[in-house]
Amino acid sequence: MAQALQQFAGTPIVPPQPEPVLRLLPPADPIDRFFDISLFCLLATGFITVATTGQLDPAFTVLMAIPLAVRGFMLARGRCWDFSDGFVKTLAIIYIPFYLFDIAVLQIGAVNIMQRVLMATVHLVFFAAVVLLFSARRMRDYFYLAALACAQMLAASTLTVSTSFLLLFCLFVFLAITTFTSFEIKRARARTVAARAVPTAELRLGRALGATALLISAGITLLSVALFFEIGRAHV
Repeated sequence: MAQALQQFAGTPIVPPQPEPVLRLLPPADPIDRFFDISLFCLLATGFITVATTGQLDPAFTVLMAIPLAVRGFMLARGRCWDFSDGFVKTLAIIYIPFYLFDIAVLQIGAVNIMQRVLMATVHLVFFAAVVLLFSARRMRDYFYLAALACAQMLAASTLTVSTSFLLLFCLFVFLAITTFTSFEIKRARARTVAARAVPTAELRLGRALGATALLISAGITLLSVALFFEIGRAHV
């Protein structure tokens, strides 16, 4: 007992190493890669839709476009980095007073208080989407990202009535189908006990899911157009 205490007392205590801000993720398999690309394109489409309304100030548009371009470059290279949990919490704490500052000062040129809150909330949605895009690792994080993309499209629908919104919305529907389809595959595979090797058939997953989503989105678009004109004739 005494020898054990002496050995323990002589052992140097190593302080815990700080968590790195950025971590390199392992290479993704075809299923994860298809899902990551679909989710990124979904968020990028939501951002482009809001940006085309002309309601965002140029400085904020550039600030949001830079991290999206960086993430797209990472996905193209197949080497992605993500933020640590501690860094994400720090960013969230910092943005809370900035949100109030955005309403009170940065949106001073808005027509009324509701317009101030709306634009500041749009900024908050984009900030949360960018932070989650670089830190999502759990299934609920991916769900929040998809919800934020839908919030972007909802915000764009209140800021514009142009034809470009309709075209981007059709693209958004297609990307939403590919994202949620691959998400269900990813979640179902995560329930398996052990990881397995990716069979050769899964290497063609992107083409198959893309073709299926394209057919579904085309059917939704055609049905929506038909219902639009039919409802209009019924009320004449």
